[in-house]
Amino acid sequence: METLTNRRCPLYEEVLDTQMYGLSREIDFAVRAGLIDAATGKEILNKLERNLASLYEALNQNQQGE
Repeated sequence: METLTNRRCPLYEEVLDTQMYGLSREIDFAVRAGLIDAATGKEILNKLERNLASLYEALNQNQQGE
């Protein structure tokens, strides 16, 4: 499991990149359809990226503490 949550794992990185790209496309569609404004879409992506960075930091600290 540790390997799958390691950001250096190529498979994990590929899946995450693909999912982030898919989400950004869906947000772009929602903006074009008038469902959300562009600022809200950017905020969603930024918050997700910040949360992922926090998760990685916590995992790294946990692994260093072992």
